[in-house]
Amino acid sequence: MTPIPVAKAEAQAWWHKARKVGEEAYLLARVLPPGSEAAWPNLHVLRVVSKKYPGQMLKLYRTVLDTRPAMHSWPLARAVGKSPLARAKKVELFVRAAGNEDLEHRRDGLRELSRLDARQFVPLLVKTLDGFPRKPDDPYLRHVETSFVHLVMETDDPRAWQALLKAARRQGGAMAAFVKTCWSG
Repeated sequence: MTPIPVAKAEAQAWWHKARKVGEEAYLLARVLPPGSEAAWPNLHVLRVVSKKYPGQMLKLYRTVLDTRPAMHSWPLARAVGKSPLARAKKVELFVRAAGNEDLEHRRDGLRELSRLDARQFVPLLVKTLDGFPRKPDDPYLRHVETSFVHLVMETDDPRAWQALLKAARRQGGAMAAFVKTCWSG
């Protein structure tokens, strides 16, 4: 890969401007790309922010949950989960994510909640599974509902398994066969 030539004057102008804003503000302005259709947070900047400014992670994750349905939230959820933030704050945010309208955001919050609070994780997972539609909008293997099977597999709680089985029967077809394979495996 050939490096892009940058004039020294351009680099110095950028550095001068960035220093005026301050590191934290500069980085925070770049974690979430502009535009509501952006699919990914800036993973490099996210990594720096999560290490140097972990207190900002709650606000960033809330922003994605509330205003960015097209953005993959799992990098932010994982960063919050690994952060030194208070466990209660993390649990509160993941419970909020578990009620998100967007199933992918919900799944990502539930995954992290499963690591922190099984007592709250299982009922919220069951509620999600019980709310699955009769027939998915997307073809099997592409619809987000199938990805919840992996969350069920992380628990041995029979409530989760029963809810998954009911959802699979409701949806029928290949999802039911997939769940049956997981159940017997």
